[in-house]
Amino acid sequence: MSIPVNHSSKYRADIDGLRAIAVLLVLVFHFRLVPGGDVGFIGVDIFFVISGYLITGILFSDLEQGRFTFSEFYVRRIRRLAPAFFVMLILAVGLGAWILFPADFRELSRQVLSAQFYVSNFYYWKNVSYFGLSAQSAPLLHTWSLAVEEQFYLLYPVLIYILHRFFRKFFWWALAGIGLLSLALSIGLSAVKPGFSFYLLPTRAWELILGGLIVPLQARMSSGGKVRVDVAVAVASVALLVGALFLHKPDTALPGYFALLPTMAAAGFIVAGAWGDRRLNVGLSFAPLVAVGRISYPLYLVHWPLHVFPAILLGQAYGWASRFAFFLLSIALATVVWRYVEEPVRNKRVVPTNRTLLGAYAAGLLVTVSFCAMTAFSNGFPQRFSPEAVRLAEFADDKVPPLTECQFELGVRFDGGFGCVIGAAGQEPTWLIVGDSHAWAAHEALDRWFKLSGATAKFAFRHSCPPLQGISLLADKGVCAAFNDEIRSYLGHSGSIKHVMLISTWRQFIEGRIVDRETGHVLDVANDSTAFKKIFHQNLVWLQEHEKISHLWEPVPGALASVPEALARDNVRGMYSELRPLLAAYQSDYRFLFEAIKSEAELINFRYSPSKVLCASGRCDVDIEGIPLYFDNAHISKSSWPIWLQVLRSPTQPLNGE
Repeated sequence: MSIPVNHSSKYRADIDGLRAIAVLLVLVFHFRLVPGGDVGFIGVDIFFVISGYLITGILFSDLEQGRFTFSEFYVRRIRRLAPAFFVMLILAVGLGAWILFPADFRELSRQVLSAQFYVSNFYYWKNVSYFGLSAQSAPLLHTWSLAVEEQFYLLYPVLIYILHRFFRKFFWWALAGIGLLSLALSIGLSAVKPGFSFYLLPTRAWELILGGLIVPLQARMSSGGKVRVDVAVAVASVALLVGALFLHKPDTALPGYFALLPTMAAAGFIVAGAWGDRRLNVGLSFAPLVAVGRISYPLYLVHWPLHVFPAILLGQAYGWASRFAFFLLSIALATVVWRYVEEPVRNKRVVPTNRTLLGAYAAGLLVTVSFCAMTAFSNGFPQRFSPEAVRLAEFADDKVPPLTECQFELGVRFDGGFGCVIGAAGQEPTWLIVGDSHAWAAHEALDRWFKLSGATAKFAFRHSCPPLQGISLLADKGVCAAFNDEIRSYLGHSGSIKHVMLISTWRQFIEGRIVDRETGHVLDVANDSTAFKKIFHQNLVWLQEHEKISHLWEPVPGALASVPEALARDNVRGMYSELRPLLAAYQSDYRFLFEAIKSEAELINFRYSPSKVLCASGRCDVDIEGIPLYFDNAHISKSSWPIWLQVLRSPTQPLNGE
């Protein structure tokens, strides 16, 4: 995220216009305002280029004129970044204190601390995961890009100073070389270490350096006389930006090669504007765009909390109209912050001296640390809610441990690395339980079932991955396919495994996230389930041919919202929300699966039907005697294992002593 900076005497309204495009792309993406707006994250790439251009211009100009000091540089960063940032933190904490239950409020305090010290990119890299922190419910997730920039601002002046003092002859070449190394690292790691590549500075630095490399190019330019060139650059930049919007696919590695599209587009816009392309400058200098560009920093700051907290509070009621309303509110609040906080501090009408500024900043840091310590010590200030609401909300953490030793990772063989043993101890496993995160969530019930029956099982899962050979999962770089390949290889040579239980949500097929490996086509079970039935049949036939007894766990009916959260909010409001899905709707959603099960009845030895236990009334229960059956809207809660044990003990076909 860039900040308003002008390192030359000539103000460029077109750069504010470019900021506006960047921030609006991000907001449209986050508020989900238009179909196909899910590529709006490229606005961050554009911001990186703008920031690199402006900051390099400032540093190089100050060094050339002999007026650069590290202290002055960093004080300017504090003056321009910190005031609006503190406002955003106050907004997030205030909304969090009103909306979040204790566990989530403790989590917010950790995010506040990491954001305040500009290490939130590391925090989210380590904590955002399938079983960990959810990106959609992290109120300060957007600060990862600010952390990248601040880390860049911390290290970049030192690099520029060293290059300028000791390698001045090769200054720009050395800088370009460092940028190319960062780009190579980004491309190399985006596919194999996507989290590292997305969140951390080493693989993002090239985007900021690209902006910096415009500075020497601009110095060689003169306005006018290059009409054909500047028009060509402007047209190419528009084409690159449009290409970025339409060429992105769900499995595109980020940032990697793809980030070249928005970053080169941004660089082209800046270059063409410096050359004086009249039509481009008129377009980007359009007054409403410039106005949004001026408030782009506070707008970026406030928009994400104003999206996340209403989404948490309103749940299913947070529709398009609500999202659009909070989009407009973000612009209004950002305007207020810019006018009454950012601009007065930046222009020294408020906090005029550096000494006062640093004192205020230190006080803000102290308040932040104190708040986080108090939140941790008080266990999230539970007294804000009734004891029953707190009890219900705590079921959001009522899940089995991550069980990373049971989860498949590329390059690890099943019988030598991943996979674990559940059930009775001290004997050879005769069962294999395999599935996605729904298998993981059912671990407690399965473990107790096997212990009670005196049986032992191998247990393995890969989140989001249905346990079927012949499919791949969009955007997972082939991990799901490799998991199922490894399971089949293990079963093919394992004589001790007699029973195989398949557990999945199967919603991946409904959501259009599964690819048929044979044809390369995304399976569309809503319109034609033929391909799914073929793959399903082939897997069951293979199990039969290898003398395996097949067991199928049918998908859980789930709930209409996160059960602990919804029950706790109902308690606070003194109302009742219908969370129980209709049995008919559940059967309709999974018609493709139930039709396949019916046609393969002779190949499925036993199946376990949660809906037969939970949906007798026509709606499917989501809690039993005050115990939520799910820790979210579909994953089995650990404490509800007795209900699922009842399901396991009531297969459609009896176990016949097995």
